[in-house]
Amino acid sequence: MKWPPFEASEKEYPEIVVERNFEGFSKATRELVDIRIREAGDIGRMDLELQVSFQFELLLYSEYLREYRFRVMRFGYDVRLYPVFVIFNYDIALELYPDARHDLNMPFNFENENELDKCVKSVIKTSFFIDTVRGLMKIAKKRQDMEFWDNDENEKSFGL
Repeated sequence: MKWPPFEASEKEYPEIVVERNFEGFSKATRELVDIRIREAGDIGRMDLELQVSFQFELLLYSEYLREYRFRVMRFGYDVRLYPVFVIFNYDIALELYPDARHDLNMPFNFENENELDKCVKSVIKTSFFIDTVRGLMKIAKKRQDMEFWDNDENEKSFGL
C-alpha cells in the first residue's frame, strides 16, 4: 500500500494556549508572584484523576516562598491534543460552576483551543484566583523585606 504523506497537526499545544494568558503576569505582581506550568511526572500522573497521557499543573509560586505552591488547575490531553480535560482548584470550580457542585472534582472538557483559552480567561477573573494572588503578594513582600534586613550589607548601609 502506498501511503499519502502525513503532516503534523496544526493545533496549538494546550500548554501553550494556557501559558499565553500569563504573559506579563510576574511584572503585574511586581515580581513577587509568578505562575508556571509543570508537567506531571510518573508519580504525579498516578495521583491525578485525569486519564490522559500528557498531564500538567498550573501553579502559582513565589521565589520568596520556596516551600509553597498553589495549584490553580490540572489539565491533560492525549495524542490528538484536544479535547483537553481540566480539573480546577475546588474553590475556583465552585465560582465558575456554582450549580454543578456534585461534579467539581471531575474533569471538565474543552474541545478546542478557543474553548480552552476562554476557560483560562475565566479562571483569571475569579475572585478566588485574584484574592489568592493578592495574598501571596502580601506574604511574599513580607519575606522579601525580611531577606533585605537579613543581609548584613544592608544593615551596615543604614548604620545598624
